[in-house]
Amino acid sequence: MPNANSNRTKSMFTALLSAIVALTVILAGCSGKDEAAPSSATPSGAGASSPSAGAEPSTDEAKVEEGAVLKIWGSKSALEQAAAGFEQKFGVKVEIEEIALKDAELRQFMLSKVTAKQTADLTALDLDYIPFYDKGVLMPLNELIERDGVKQWPWLNQDIFEHLPYNGNIYYLPSGSAVYGLWYNVNLAKELGIEEMLPKSFDDPLYETWTWDRYVEVLKKATVDTDGDGKVDIYGTDDNWGWGRTDWAATVGVYNTLIENGRVMADNLNYASPEAIEAIQFMNDLTLKHQVAPSADMDTKAAGINIENEKVVMRRMGSWAFGYFKDNANPEREKAGKQPIEYSFTMYPHKAGMKDAFRVHGFSAAGPRIFANTKYPKAAWEFVKYYHSPEFESENYNIFSGGNLPKFSGTNGFNLLKDQVGEQTAKILMQLGEHLIEEGKQPSQTVPTEYQKQYPAGQKPIDQLNAMIPDIRKGKIQFGDIIGPLYEQQVKDTAEAWAKYDADQQ
Repeated sequence: MPNANSNRTKSMFTALLSAIVALTVILAGCSGKDEAAPSSATPSGAGASSPSAGAEPSTDEAKVEEGAVLKIWGSKSALEQAAAGFEQKFGVKVEIEEIALKDAELRQFMLSKVTAKQTADLTALDLDYIPFYDKGVLMPLNELIERDGVKQWPWLNQDIFEHLPYNGNIYYLPSGSAVYGLWYNVNLAKELGIEEMLPKSFDDPLYETWTWDRYVEVLKKATVDTDGDGKVDIYGTDDNWGWGRTDWAATVGVYNTLIENGRVMADNLNYASPEAIEAIQFMNDLTLKHQVAPSADMDTKAAGINIENEKVVMRRMGSWAFGYFKDNANPEREKAGKQPIEYSFTMYPHKAGMKDAFRVHGFSAAGPRIFANTKYPKAAWEFVKYYHSPEFESENYNIFSGGNLPKFSGTNGFNLLKDQVGEQTAKILMQLGEHLIEEGKQPSQTVPTEYQKQYPAGQKPIDQLNAMIPDIRKGKIQFGDIIGPLYEQQVKDTAEAWAKYDADQQ
């Protein structure tokens, strides 16, 4: 999935402040060493001639250091196959250290290890790395990418290199994308006569007319009273005020987070434009006006109104849901002696006349990053290349493990995806992934929590919005009437926080 900015407590980061200051002092003294690290991975004479597409550099120097043993921080389940394959190919053992921490505790772990100069060789931890880029803790890969012709690898989307740099440096290669869209129960969709109304790809002629109005038409046909008692038994959708609002804003070209000059200015609150307000009001009207989704007063969890119980035909979920449905939905049906549900995937509709504004909400996953002070820069870089190679992915790709799409098209990784989910679903997933890459969400930095304005519990702008959502869903408050001041306050708060941060860095 995407990395969402988690709420961190004031007390946690008060404790971290001294560690951050210490880190800044330590790194200031060793930044020259860190900046020189990439060249140590570059054999002498590299760059004398331009490599051909996908070619390795012509050199007699060993690709890896003799006796190298790599340590990587990350998930064993995500890395162990790559580690085993790399060891078999290069004779380099890869030790995976799984760090069972999240959010503030994970950042504290990283700060303490960097300060003590006890880092691994590589990291695949899920945290915000940009403060560590700024301090030279991680190795820029630009020279190695150019030396080994990585930009010419025929299986990589060439546009991705326009979106990877941070302050001119590239620190990782993309590791597939997770995308969001509309899942639907194929069995119910066929039974209710809507399956043929749903576009199967961006190339499908049905996509041209896949507008908000058409979506409502489909959902009305899918919302039915099956037993004639005057109550809805199956709803067209249950998409409402959770993360669904991020997708509806994206259908009119607005991402939920405002980024300016590589910095987050409005986190999860960038909904103040007229287009975004209209899109989110449309989402709310699926219940209030069109009555194709459960009402805000309904306890859908207690009533079992969900897609797994066949009480909902379509809902917003990410590509990670393949694993969810495999592990949670169909096994329950099998226990009850029922046939498995067949699920498929389509994209969100677009507002009429705004087809070209449509954007995919999702995230591009990042591959392992190399610490600048690794003792084995050659072996670490070879591991990064192997991890991202079609050689590895073609044997090991599995959509049910995390939901990231294949990094490569036209390779066996894509064939495995088709085998796992069917050709139609595989095609639309890959098109959504390509859409996401082309739109290119730039790397961005969130202002450190210790610089952010401190509010009493529940009073931050985003907290105020969340508190009003129940009344917005019931139609008691209009979203467009309250979002503007909250958005402006968050931008003002963030601008002041960045000014303090910049002053301290100088």
